[in-house]
Amino acid sequence: MAGWNVVSDQKSEAGEWVVANSTGEELATGQGMGGFIAAFEEDKVLFGAYRCHGVDEQENVASVRPKICRVNWVGAKVPMMKKMQALQGKAKISDIWSGTAIEVDANKPEEITAQAMGKALLACGGAHKPTHYDFGGDDKIPLADLYNE
Repeated sequence: MAGWNVVSDQKSEAGEWVVANSTGEELATGQGMGGFIAAFEEDKVLFGAYRCHGVDEQENVASVRPKICRVNWVGAKVPMMKKMQALQGKAKISDIWSGTAIEVDANKPEEITAQAMGKALLACGGAHKPTHYDFGGDDKIPLADLYNE
C-alpha cells in the first residue's frame, strides 16, 4: 500500500503512480508518464493509479485539485482464461484504491496517455473546470486542447 499512499497523499506531486496486479499487490511505483506506461506488460492483467492535478489559474489566485486516474489494463497477449482476472481485480482494486476520479480501460500502451486521461476527466463533469491538467514534469494540457480534439 506504500505506492497507493504516495499517490493518494494530498501533498504528493502530480505524476506519482503505482501499478498493481489483480490481487492488489503493488509491483511498481514511480514518477512520470513514461515510466507509468512502461510498467504495463503485454501478457498481464494490471491496474494503475496516476496522480494528476486540475489547476485553475486566475489573475490573483491558483487552485490545485488532485485527481487520481485509474487504468484497467488487460495486455494484448493475456490468454483468454486469464482475462477473467480483470473482473475480479476491478472489484479488489476498487476496494483498495478508493477515490479515483476516472477509469481508463486499455490493452495497448498507446491508449494510456495524458490526453486520454484529460478527456475522461473533462467528461466526468463538474461545474468548476480547471484551466489545465498537470500530469507532472512538463506534461501539462490546457483545457482548450481537450475541447478542440
